[in-house]
Amino acid sequence: IKIRVGTTVKWIQDDGLGAGGDAAFHNVVERSGAFRSSELNFEGTYTLKFDEVGEYEYFCEPHLFMVGRIIVVSEDYVAADSE
Repeated sequence: IKIRVGTTVKWIQDDGLGAGGDAAFHNVVERSGAFRSSELNFEGTYTLKFDEVGEYEYFCEPHLFMVGRIIVVSEDYVAADSE
């Protein structure tokens, strides 16, 4: 996702099934070590405010195929589709 600096993102483990066969939890780990959640079990959440512009790639440690990226842009950024 692309967000403005100062935005808070919340991850929610809410699938009702738990993490699945090979692990009892999910988590959120940023590749360069910028952030790391605790274990997220059913209804677990992790909230983080992004105060610095940059790109943050993250994954679920027990499930390496679960990945995401957050692009944090400056407050004055104007999306091309908003013009």
